Amino acid sequence: MTLVNNAMNPCPSYVDPFADVFKDSLVDRGLEWIFSLESLGLPESEFNSDYDKDKLKDFMDNISISEGHYSIKLPSYKDKLRKVQSNHHVAIKVLDKMVKDLEKRGLYDEYVRVFEEQEEEGIIEPLECTPEDYRNYLWILHRPVFRNNPISTTRIRPVFNCSFKTANSASLNDAAYNGVNLTGDMLNLTLRFRSNKYVLLADIRRAFLMVRLAEESDKNKFCFFLKKNNRLRCYWYATIILGFSASPFILNCILRYHAGRFPMDPCSELLLSNFYVDNLIKTDNNLENLITLYSKAVERLQEGGFSLQACNLNNPALQETMKEDGTYIKYDCSWEKVVGYRYHPLNGVISVTSYVCDPKARTKRQILSEASKIFDPLSLCLPMTIQARTFISELWKSGVSWDEIVLEEQQVRWAAISLELSGVASINFPRRHEGYVCLFLPDSMMKGKR
Repeated sequence: MTLVNNAMNPCPSYVDPFADVFKDSLVDRGLEWIFSLESLGLPESEFNSDYDKDKLKDFMDNISISEGHYSIKLPSYKDKLRKVQSNHHVAIKVLDKMVKDLEKRGLYDEYVRVFEEQEEEGIIEPLECTPEDYRNYLWILHRPVFRNNPISTTRIRPVFNCSFKTANSASLNDAAYNGVNLTGDMLNLTLRFRSNKYVLLADIRRAFLMVRLAEESDKNKFCFFLKKNNRLRCYWYATIILGFSASPFILNCILRYHAGRFPMDPCSELLLSNFYVDNLIKTDNNLENLITLYSKAVERLQEGGFSLQACNLNNPALQETMKEDGTYIKYDCSWEKVVGYRYHPLNGVISVTSYVCDPKARTKRQILSEASKIFDPLSLCLPMTIQARTFISELWKSGVSWDEIVLEEQQVRWAAISLELSGVASINFPRRHEGYVCLFLPDSMMKGKR
């Protein structure tokens, strides 16, 4: 039962600073990542070795397009792939528990409808498989995530746990080749978002689910169980999925490949440089240019089987264009999310994502987790967050262990710091630079500099 509970509700042992960017799932990351250049959106290098170059070339050479969609072969490490277990026993137990929980809440039929819609679109396919053959396939654990956030375009969606593994085995994500850092420079993209007068925001509808798997052997890796009318049904995905760690790399390669099919014009440059995973961010001082670019981007992405959705812009003219083609923002919320920040198009301001910092954190592990929840790559709130950083540095120097309760005076100090951190989301900053930079240098920041 403990194994099933952990599979359904995995507890991260460290904070995920990208939770506000990837809003539908946790991203597997290590603590060391927090202190790396990449945590600020600065990729250390695109290619780490000749091996990466060869893997990338092999992947790109096997991209094809059929029936209006791109097809790929999953990049993986074959030696690790052999260690991935079927996990069908755990998958069935997790499904049974999830079905009981959702049926009690009257939500299971709604969850099943999500899969029925995907089957109608050819995203998933029925799998004829007897219990004796379960061991020949890789079964992914899944559970629903309900989004009450008004900026979410879907209320319920399945999340797949491709990181699940038992002792002495590997997970599907362990065996995945996650690729080199081809994702756009996030810090550069965020800085450009703060430039120019007009802003265009959009995302690709079901981006991962639009990329097909070319080989049946790859579909075998994305099998899952579902219960319909009290009968156990078997399915597999014909696409890459959310939760598979190589999916962002695959999508980025596809966008690069797609851009390469056209002349290097502003639209191709947009596909190469203005996407962060599936999120489009583009600014311009010329409204007519932006409207033209938007129309071309919609048309060009459709040629690859992709469609833009949830588009928004801080100008009524382009908003009317979006409403005519059905891509205008579909939720009733005045705030957008842009690479982790909250953005108010009407007022032209941004802020960090709101959260409540726990003042009762008592150990170094808990304090680090709470202090790292603020995602602020531009360091807009540094005058306030630097206090937490210097405090954590002092905890490290004191030699306190990860799960040791800190001294009482340190607890009091953390309670005061956490109160300030909880209020940073109420601070609004202008979205657009007006040609000046304002620096606040409180004593705490000067102490951090020393």
